[in-house]
Amino acid sequence: MVKKATPTKVQDKPNPVGRPPLFDNANAMVTLIKAYFVECDKKKTPYTVPGLAYALGFEDRHAISVYAKKPEFSATIKKAKLRIEQQRAEQLITSGNAAGKIFDLKNNFDWEDRNTTEHEVKTIERRIVDPND
Repeated sequence: MVKKATPTKVQDKPNPVGRPPLFDNANAMVTLIKAYFVECDKKKTPYTVPGLAYALGFEDRHAISVYAKKPEFSATIKKAKLRIEQQRAEQLITSGNAAGKIFDLKNNFDWEDRNTTEHEVKTIERRIVDPND
């Protein structure tokens, strides 16, 4: 006679799903963020969101957005991203590239392109003439 397997008892605590978070509080994150910016400044490389994500130990840049939704990390992430944005804006307006300045004016100061198209209307008169006339 084959004995039936008895189902295992359900645990009282829910089983956590997924990987545990890398950061429990913003202080540890701030330390790594500051180190990232210092390293970029030392190497004279631009700040980037993917670079920041890598320095924080994330597997992709989208993890930053996940942490930004958590109230305890929101301000820290916003401030770091603002610093990246500030550097990018400075690069755009100090470069000799006019397109960068135009981009800054459009995106930060509500400038817009206006295209004017002029139309000329010509009237063409057509007559159907009877060849027998």
